[in-house]
Amino acid sequence: MPIQEAMVPGKNDIRQAREYIRQRLAAEESMRGSLGAFMEEAAKRIVEIAYKYRVPPAMFRFSRNKELQEEADEVIRWLERQIMETAHRLSMLEWGNESQVETDSIFGKNHGKTFMQRNGIYCRRFKYELEGSIAAALIIGASKEKLLQSIKEHFKSPYTNPIFLQAMKEKSSATRLLSNGISYGAGRTNSMYTALEKLSTHAVSQGWMKHWGDMHEGAEGFYSFRGSSYPCATCDNMAGYHPISEYQGGWHLHCVCYFVFI
Repeated sequence: MPIQEAMVPGKNDIRQAREYIRQRLAAEESMRGSLGAFMEEAAKRIVEIAYKYRVPPAMFRFSRNKELQEEADEVIRWLERQIMETAHRLSMLEWGNESQVETDSIFGKNHGKTFMQRNGIYCRRFKYELEGSIAAALIIGASKEKLLQSIKEHFKSPYTNPIFLQAMKEKSSATRLLSNGISYGAGRTNSMYTALEKLSTHAVSQGWMKHWGDMHEGAEGFYSFRGSSYPCATCDNMAGYHPISEYQGGWHLHCVCYFVFI
């Protein structure tokens, strides 16, 4: 786009925009860390519950026992709430100026589903990831401690967990090891940690970048600058001046370009 000589941003404006992106990334990292801690706690609670009920290993399912199912579901509802509340706190609510419009723009419907709906779907699928891992651990006689450590180490790739793979070799009749309880996610994601991480950090990013735009209400346009050296044709093509109507907070998921308003 043509450079408008009279509206070149100053060094201080550029420095502030860079610093804002660094703060946003720190908020995303806080979300990421909290998510891992919540999922680890949920796994710990559910493993404790599962081992308590002593379901025969080859028959293990949450649905085998009504009380077991209800207790596991309560943990999953707790997980959903923790993720939702933390994403809210680290996004626009950090600024203390929440409105229904802002809530809808970040947590409302996107491609047919809201943040809350996706959060619920992914958390319930996480329950089935845990179900498969617990069944596998029971089959091979793994301790709760060993199971929890392996779950933590394989959040991003639950079905490469050695406990799971060993149970699969034994051709167990535990149906959740082979049924729709496992989401291999062909073409999408094979881990509910990954799905929840993308969902929650994107909400935090959206909140911060919307606020950055709101802080510069009345600007005529903005400059887009590359915020990383990672190869990205989209960010390269979008570098330079844009009219304010083109501001959208980022050019793609997890974009780290920074925007200087004029």
